[in-house]
Amino acid sequence: MPLHAPALPVHGAPARLELVSTRALALVAAQLSVAGAALLYLNRTLAGDVYFLLASGRLLTEEGWVTRSPFPTLAQGHVWHNQQWLAEWLFFQTHALGGMAGVSLAYATVLVGGLAPLAWLCRDRSARATAAAWALSIAALLAVLDPRAAGFSFALFAGVAALLAIARRRSGALFAVPVLFAVWANLHGAFPAGLLLLALAGVGVALRPRRGRLPSVEPYRSLPLVATLGVSVVALLLTPLGVEILDYLRVYDRHIAPHHLPFEWQATYLHPPVLALVIAFSALAVWLWREAPRPRPVTPALVAVAFVVLALTATRQVVWLGPLAFYLVHALGRPRPAPTISAGRRARVEGLARRAWAPAATAALVLVLAWCALVGPAPPGPPQAAAATRQALAHPPDRGRLVLPAGAGSYALWRDPDRPIAIDGRMELYTPHEVRSTYRILDGKGARRTLRRWRVGGVVTRSRRGVRVLRRHGFRVEARRGGAFYLVRR
Repeated sequence: MPLHAPALPVHGAPARLELVSTRALALVAAQLSVAGAALLYLNRTLAGDVYFLLASGRLLTEEGWVTRSPFPTLAQGHVWHNQQWLAEWLFFQTHALGGMAGVSLAYATVLVGGLAPLAWLCRDRSARATAAAWALSIAALLAVLDPRAAGFSFALFAGVAALLAIARRRSGALFAVPVLFAVWANLHGAFPAGLLLLALAGVGVALRPRRGRLPSVEPYRSLPLVATLGVSVVALLLTPLGVEILDYLRVYDRHIAPHHLPFEWQATYLHPPVLALVIAFSALAVWLWREAPRPRPVTPALVAVAFVVLALTATRQVVWLGPLAFYLVHALGRPRPAPTISAGRRARVEGLARRAWAPAATAALVLVLAWCALVGPAPPGPPQAAAATRQALAHPPDRGRLVLPAGAGSYALWRDPDRPIAIDGRMELYTPHEVRSTYRILDGKGARRTLRRWRVGGVVTRSRRGVRVLRRHGFRVEARRGGAFYLVRR
């Protein structure tokens, strides 16, 4: 049973031929090419996430699946719910084939490829609305711009949104949704956002819009989406973790120390540019809603409100607003009248559209080649800590453990997997005490007992206060790189 969609006017006359989609295909391809090139050039630093993905992918390739962390950190031997194993393996294999440049190119392709179906669905919508959706998507992608497993969540969430949009006319598209969730469960742990989108769509479909009156409640209309949601939840268990995937979802916010939340988990209101993005999305949603033909569908309003609220809870939740901007443009935007032309004119326009592929492809290729030759992959970040970490790994302490920031710890695991360190980016594996103690050492806030208990032999920190305190505890500055210091025990 097809899902409800408001009736749309049919433009053009049967006696005249409508312009086929060749021109639209060339236009969407050009949009994707420009967006992909922009993502390559905008990413100018690599966070620690990519290095842990590479280190873990190497471990999977060489030793296979493990249930306890083998890395020489404070969590060595602890149970490890490695939910994103497939992302780690893909990153390592891509790096083996093309190095970090190959990883960056493939990652940009994943991000842009995730938006391709939505961009195609919006090909006949208002140019202003589509341009606004692209602008919001590029801005939202800044949250996951550097290569990380979360990029797969962005692409798969966009895929779910596209399938829901298609299902308004062809309900058979819903059969592909559980397949996406089965893949998603092995790539990254943000699949609850996709389940939320499905649930909201189910509620919205059950509320049938009526002109001038409140929507009528017709629960039977949501049965296909309810069934899809149920099958998708079961599909999430198709991982090596099985039901233990639920444990992975519970541990992160319980273990991470609240004063050392990474940027993506910090409240949105603390970052005005991110908050501005949420406001811009809200403005687009209100504009599209006011311009939509009546009776307006309920689902887009439910989705917009729910995800705006979600985006206000943490900066990482803003990333969903990009695909949802396209979803709203398709659901609420009015189709542009299709141009009608004669058969002869049609052939000439199709020829021009086909030839438009050449300059678009050439421009994209030139931009990519220029990036490879002149720019290249971003360096590890932040640059100061990365330079000092490289110095620590090249000249490690004679004995003891290295204490590094979490991101630098992930970089150390990739460069020297046998070097004992304190923590890395897998915050869910460490207790709040371990994370707090690490940053107390780095910030110079007193951790003398921890230094002895952990047998710390070297520290990389950007805190001058930390340097002064560590000197009093028997450390000396071995090297200074940029704004970071590498200290070793005397």
